[in-house]
Amino acid sequence: MLVKFVLKKREAAIWAENGATRIPPGVGTEAGDGGIRIYVMTPGGLRREAFGPIRVDFDVPAQTLGQGGHETWRQIIQPVANTPIYNVRIYHP
Repeated sequence: MLVKFVLKKREAAIWAENGATRIPPGVGTEAGDGGIRIYVMTPGGLRREAFGPIRVDFDVPAQTLGQGGHETWRQIIQPVANTPIYNVRIYHP
């Protein structure tokens, strides 16, 4: 499933360093019990400008996505920061 993630320049550098084949360590927020959570948007979702100017679009298995706070927002909660991702595109302003 295609999702979009908005991030800051420092976070974009972390994504690029690992070849953009997985969600890298250091991105997201603590979700308790060692889990990391990142919020993403499905196509057509609201752009969350407050989080950063750079957008990353990627495909992720649909079963890794939980419901977010809005109908087009999803969350990925992972026990380790190694969720595989595919077809990554990073858009800089």
